[in-house]
Amino acid sequence: DDRLTFSFEHIDAEGGSPYGLWGMNYTNKFERLSNNVSMRYDWNETAENKGYVQVYKNYQHARFLSNDPSFLADFTDETVGFDAQQNIKFDDKNELTTGIEYYKTSVENEFAYKGEKSINNKAVFAEHRWKFDDSWQLNTGLRYDKHNMYGSEFTPKIALNKKVDDNSNVYLSWGKVFNAPTVDDLYNNNPDMGMGNPNLKPEKGDVWTLGGNTKLGDNTNL
Repeated sequence: DDRLTFSFEHIDAEGGSPYGLWGMNYTNKFERLSNNVSMRYDWNETAENKGYVQVYKNYQHARFLSNDPSFLADFTDETVGFDAQQNIKFDDKNELTTGIEYYKTSVENEFAYKGEKSINNKAVFAEHRWKFDDSWQLNTGLRYDKHNMYGSEFTPKIALNKKVDDNSNVYLSWGKVFNAPTVDDLYNNNPDMGMGNPNLKPEKGDVWTLGGNTKLGDNTNL
């Protein structure tokens, strides 16, 4: 019931895009190197109280070369992260999932700014699923993020599900949203890949969802 997984990805790419501009010949070239590695351990995979822990590191170095100085870029970005999750079943009607997450991303672009830019985020979360009736289930969740640039944020979530019959159900959910900009959103500096904006603010808001599922036949779901 336990599993250890190791993953490694290596990408080494080169390419170019020649084109003419106002009678002048330009040739844009790029070189990209990626090395991504992760290790994950799962326990109690076939049991109710299953969980996992994972560590990972993603690395990328990219260069963009051009006769046009505004298209030049030479940057690296590196992300290290950790996350873990545990499922706990108290009884047939109550189940809890808890977890933690951490990541740090660092980026350098010698054609855009001097030195290293970085962001990091720590988070904990929990979700409780309660079957308070044979046909009703209530899911409640809470997540806490602590971002080094954008501070702390609580994002609650609640969802109510009604089983109409063996083939149909309806549900209503509400949740808060907090989505912080990535390092590319903030610091990217190359027209071929989009320009970053260090003054961006996080996305925040509310999400309401009303939906349903029903089985119309052996081969048709709506």
